[in-house]
Amino acid sequence: MDDSINVDYSMALHYLLKLNQTIDTEVIQDAIAECYYHQKDYKKAIQYYEKTIQSDYDYRYIARCYQYMNQYDEALNYYKRFVDSEANDKDSEICNIIALSLLANDLETANNYAKLYKNYSFIADFPKNIRAYSALNREVYVEFYTLIAQQDIEQAKQWLSHREGDLANFYKAILAALEDKEREQKSEAYKDLYGKTNNQPLKSLMEDLGKGIISTYLFDKDQQTRLD
Repeated sequence: MDDSINVDYSMALHYLLKLNQTIDTEVIQDAIAECYYHQKDYKKAIQYYEKTIQSDYDYRYIARCYQYMNQYDEALNYYKRFVDSEANDKDSEICNIIALSLLANDLETANNYAKLYKNYSFIADFPKNIRAYSALNREVYVEFYTLIAQQDIEQAKQWLSHREGDLANFYKAILAALEDKEREQKSEAYKDLYGKTNNQPLKSLMEDLGKGIISTYLFDKDQQTRLD
């Protein structure tokens, strides 16, 4: 699924739905799911993706649908299914799993999947950075973790908006990276919070997660050129 290709998904969807009335095939249903995905109708996209899993890569797009709907538990489940599949190039999805797990204070899952990172996209030492993260005092964030676990993401963001400091910046940045917004907009917000963070191990973890979730060129000087 290439987001850079200029496609009229509304028109494509119109004809695909008509075609699907007479020719009900898995390929057509998968194409319908893709159209709904690009139109940000994630519920319908999931409905069609789940009718027929054309490849392991469909798990990735189902995960993104749930993520953009703030259903982090389901997103995590499908990211895991993708990473545990036979698909290639899983580093970005591993970063999503680590990020979602840390938001839920699930260090076990974060550590388990950190070991699977293959450094195909960029060099990162997630186990080392997660160990440094786990040593930080996070007791004040228990309510935040509870809200995330309850899937009350907007309330979690509201709670976090009243907090300051490195950990607050870290969680705000991760939440910004997971939002359904344009990559350039997410990059700007993420780098702003990264710049306000002083703890070096935490900054290293932020840098690696940002590269994995948003763009491998996130911190390049010529980032704008790379993203265009």
